[in-house]
Amino acid sequence: MSRMATVLQLLSRGRSMTEIGAELGMREEAVDAMIDHLLRQGYLSSIQCKGCGFCTKGCSCSEQKVYALTPKGEDLRNGVQS
Repeated sequence: MSRMATVLQLLSRGRSMTEIGAELGMREEAVDAMIDHLLRQGYLSSIQCKGCGFCTKGCSCSEQKVYALTPKGEDLRNGVQS
């Protein structure tokens, strides 16, 4: 699995940038840069949490960035080649 796919997998499991960095041996800044790249390439979308109860943060995420995988991101996470 590519590093980008691994980051998508971990994000889909609700992991924070700090947790992803620790798991992959990357600085948090590097994880943030990779997430920015994934956003620009259409693998992720940024969402505004409004306390909906659907995210993995348990509605404690109002101060955090929250992301959702796009269909393109789901394909990369699942190893589907376009």
